[in-house]
Amino acid sequence: MKSSANRYHRALALAVAVLLSVAGLFVGHWGFGKIKSVWELERIPAAPIDALLPGEVLVSGVIDQQDTLLTSRLTQQPAIYFRYLHEVEEGSGDDRRWRTVEDIQQAADFSISSGQKSLPVSVEATVDAIDWSLQVSASRSKGNHRYTEWLLRPNDSVSIFGWYALQAGEPVISFSEPGHYLPIVTTYGPGYEIQALGQGGVFILWAGMLLLGLAIYAVCYGLAIHRTLAFLTLLSMTMIALLLGLGLHTYKVDLSELVARWDRQVAAVDKEIGVIAKRNNQEWGGLTGSNSFVLLGDLAEADNRRISGLKSSLERAYLTNVYQMSLIPNRWLAPAWGIALTTPAAIQSGNLDALAGDIAESRPVAPLWIWIAMAIACLGSVLLTWFGLRAVKTKRWMENIPTSKIAGVAWGLNELNGVVEKYAGQSIRGPLSNADCCWFDYRVYERIKQGNKTSWKRIERRCESQQFLLRDDSGQALADPKDAEVISSHKKTRRQGNLRYTETSIRFGDPLYLLGVTRHSTAEAYPYVLGKGDSGEPCILSNRSEYEVLLRKSRLGLLLLNFAASALLLASLLLLTSTGVFSGLDFLTTALISTGYLFLLMLIMHYNDLVFLKHRAERCLANIDVAFQKRHDLLQNLIPVVKRFAAHEQELLGSLTRMRKQKGNSPAALPDRIKRLTSQSLIAGQFFGLREQYPELKQDQAALQLMENLTRLEDEIALMREGYNSAVETYLTRLGSFPDLIFARLFGFRSKDFVALAG
Repeated sequence: MKSSANRYHRALALAVAVLLSVAGLFVGHWGFGKIKSVWELERIPAAPIDALLPGEVLVSGVIDQQDTLLTSRLTQQPAIYFRYLHEVEEGSGDDRRWRTVEDIQQAADFSISSGQKSLPVSVEATVDAIDWSLQVSASRSKGNHRYTEWLLRPNDSVSIFGWYALQAGEPVISFSEPGHYLPIVTTYGPGYEIQALGQGGVFILWAGMLLLGLAIYAVCYGLAIHRTLAFLTLLSMTMIALLLGLGLHTYKVDLSELVARWDRQVAAVDKEIGVIAKRNNQEWGGLTGSNSFVLLGDLAEADNRRISGLKSSLERAYLTNVYQMSLIPNRWLAPAWGIALTTPAAIQSGNLDALAGDIAESRPVAPLWIWIAMAIACLGSVLLTWFGLRAVKTKRWMENIPTSKIAGVAWGLNELNGVVEKYAGQSIRGPLSNADCCWFDYRVYERIKQGNKTSWKRIERRCESQQFLLRDDSGQALADPKDAEVISSHKKTRRQGNLRYTETSIRFGDPLYLLGVTRHSTAEAYPYVLGKGDSGEPCILSNRSEYEVLLRKSRLGLLLLNFAASALLLASLLLLTSTGVFSGLDFLTTALISTGYLFLLMLIMHYNDLVFLKHRAERCLANIDVAFQKRHDLLQNLIPVVKRFAAHEQELLGSLTRMRKQKGNSPAALPDRIKRLTSQSLIAGQFFGLREQYPELKQDQAALQLMENLTRLEDEIALMREGYNSAVETYLTRLGSFPDLIFARLFGFRSKDFVALAG
């Protein structure tokens, strides 16, 4: 039943991964589309009215007084445009929300003036298609009703992104023609609109990356992939693939549209000047001639001004396009794709540096909330990384420590599998299940209703534990579940009114996975007990398999690291919006930052693994030193006992005397330590032989007590020696594997020797 449920969850995760991938690609493409719109608006040069080129235009000016005006709904003021919003508040408490009752907007055609020239703007027919970016003019509240109004009035200064063309022989700005622009009427200025549009695109792009990251996580969940290296590699490859794939496609389309738009502008200017020349009975040789503008004879003042404006605007448009194509990576991609601007001989290239300075000055300063959001994203990335590494740390300990038999338990951190049995007939009863347990966690929750929301609040918790025995085919060991992290499949729930009771337990007879530290035991029959360590080592008990526990630990860590990478990506993109520059190089830099961060995470985890294994071996060796000192002190107490048998064993007495004269502290070098330990083992062996040889020594109480202490200490030393050798073996295995081999050489991790004591 459990296996069937796991298969169902994995299949569901893979299905969710497909949906998240499709959604991520769609949202990412949408975000790139927003950024592409920013590029399109940036290449529309601002121009005076008499110098506008046919097609997409950016013009700024003042709204003229009009004969026909609208009357606003809220303040009853005359206006060119108004939007009236009526909302009503519904719900209560935390569930309050505003519902729209009316949202009405109307606009009348108007004229915009710049200098001495005025130009009609057609908005009435396309009022709903235009983005009206205006400040709130009035806001009122009455009871639970709220009224808001936005106004555009005569004499207001506005900037317009629209389409300039001739309608019935007269020039007009409209918004119905398709083109590479967004229909915008704003009182904030073009720089503000471009930056706001770019900020929206950046957030949408980040949302797409987040969805794809979650898709990678779902794939790892469904395929039961728990390797952190594999997950981070997939995540980094996904980020690079999205930013490069969508980015390159967008750049190619955008550069092609840039050249096509330039060709249309050149053709339109050529045609319009030809019309002016024909009206003035002049010959027009086209823009291909080097002196084509000079070849025209005397014209009317208005025609001269128009031709001069067209020439100036065309040169600035050309300069803007050249500037766009000079940005990285456009300067490399355009030649590779065979995309190039045609340059009429009559166009003077001008100064690119001056244009770049003008563009930089026109960009508004990033608002404060961008910097606050960036700081929050950076802080969130740091915290999520810390919690993620902490969650993965236990999982990597499980991977680095081999599962051993109980008879081969080593000193330090151990991983065991066995069956739970009672220790000294002791047990506790589960409050709900009434089953014999060695550990249970009992909780009581009360359902609380606040407004329309219902939540469960814990009102009681009781956790009890009892030492138990863990048995496998090699023996049994004492274990202490106190303060351990328990993952159990025994969960019982009961509802009664507004109360909910839950119990999680570990029962006798359960197969158990145990990750814990070997400590000294006070039980006479068991020299050690397995439980939580004093140096932060974990203690995990679970009646689920080691593989299930490993997956559970990895999933939380990988999810947190996924969100940490996404938070850093958001911070990088927000930094991009703060500059007001949305070039391809910035997105490539963002991809490299994210990839570098993920590589750094991998480096940190592998480095921490090596440090852990190195310290584990050193701690085991230090335990041997402690045991060495204890046995050194204990063997000195043998001298009074052996003196009674000095006539028989002068050699043993001499050995003990020489040992007492030696310095008690352990030598620093491992060979000297082994030599000293070996000599002590020989002395202890001689004493055991002496005791067996002389019956009166067997009956000596001091000898009996020393014998028991020596026997326990010899078993403890053997356990510590096996623990050290096991730790060294794991450490050396990691030093010789890839990529730890590189990190070990990079950070100076050195090999360690095994301990082999003579009998």
